[in-house]
Amino acid sequence: MIKSSYISINYQPLHPSMGIAPDGGVTDSQSYDAGPGTWTPDYRITPLVLRPSVRVIDPAGDVTGDVTAKLADVQWFEVTSGGTETLITGSEPSPHDSTKKKYTLGTAADGWTLQVNANINAPGALSLRFKAKYLDTRTNAVYTVMLDHVVRCTNATLTVPQLVIDFAEVSTWDPIYESAAAIVKLKAMLTLPSGEVDQAKRTFVWEMLREDGTWSEVGQSILDNECTISADTSELTLDRSLMGTRIDLRCRAKYDPDGNPAAVTLTDLSPERRVSCVRELCYFDYDNTTPRRLAPGSKKMRLSCRIHGDRGDLPDPERELSIVWYSATNVTNPSYKEIARGMNPTVSASQVGDAGLMTGVEVTDRGPLKYLMVDGAYLTVGGKLLMARAK
Repeated sequence: MIKSSYISINYQPLHPSMGIAPDGGVTDSQSYDAGPGTWTPDYRITPLVLRPSVRVIDPAGDVTGDVTAKLADVQWFEVTSGGTETLITGSEPSPHDSTKKKYTLGTAADGWTLQVNANINAPGALSLRFKAKYLDTRTNAVYTVMLDHVVRCTNATLTVPQLVIDFAEVSTWDPIYESAAAIVKLKAMLTLPSGEVDQAKRTFVWEMLREDGTWSEVGQSILDNECTISADTSELTLDRSLMGTRIDLRCRAKYDPDGNPAAVTLTDLSPERRVSCVRELCYFDYDNTTPRRLAPGSKKMRLSCRIHGDRGDLPDPERELSIVWYSATNVTNPSYKEIARGMNPTVSASQVGDAGLMTGVEVTDRGPLKYLMVDGAYLTVGGKLLMARAK
């Protein structure tokens, strides 16, 4: 007689990790020298190739990798300073030579690249936007991708300061092994060929990418508790344990050589750097190590579970992982019910009958901390917002 049981897969929502970067040795920043009338680099001779990259990460531990070639409804747009989008078709003539095309659109096989074949007037900027969709074939969930990228051209006769941040442009944070390093500092610096710009001549503005796809200054939302900015605006302290699944930050600089940066208006030409950080748990697996034999007359029994990964047993797994225990008294056709939570709980042995008992354990990511809401309002205690995990 065949004994069967049903197993379903509990798929977790995927975490996208996205970005756009120049492909090859041609940079996305030009300079124009009005004397000989030349651009460096010259996109008419060596085009700029922008390559989008979309990876999806399974919180359960399986990394699906780069899915850029699997994107659908892919579109590139030019975006004005006012936010108006113009679809790029690939037929646009070059502004400097109408016999040539301004853009070349790549295909899925090319990674949906955009090739810029025309130079940019200086000083100026070309704002581009990439849109696409990705279908998670496990759950049929559709993820929307939207990425912005700015190509700039400066006047070589003018000295434009450069903004530098001493932190990786794209990084991941593993709360299992890096919980003690949740708080990091992002230090911004504005430099000229002569050295660092004086504090009196510059001000940094830190912004966060919101859920609606817009940027706004850090501190404008009551939820911006993961970030604090130093008095001189040069340093942002980020608590990654409060950032959720991902955070995208932008730093722009106001610079005035005469010492009045407050009067400067930020534009697409302002010095800028972006930083993205994604919460990504390490790979893990688990085993039900509950003893298979129980002494007659036992009143209690201890369930046990081992959670391990590439580096051995995980440290303090209950901090980030939900461990739920189930049992079934019908061992031939088990119907499981929850009986306990935690790594090694002790439960009553009364349910172990003559036919024995089936036990099961499920270990899942508890998810990041989230703000608690009731009836559309955030919960507070003593003026502080309350946070909790979903599991």
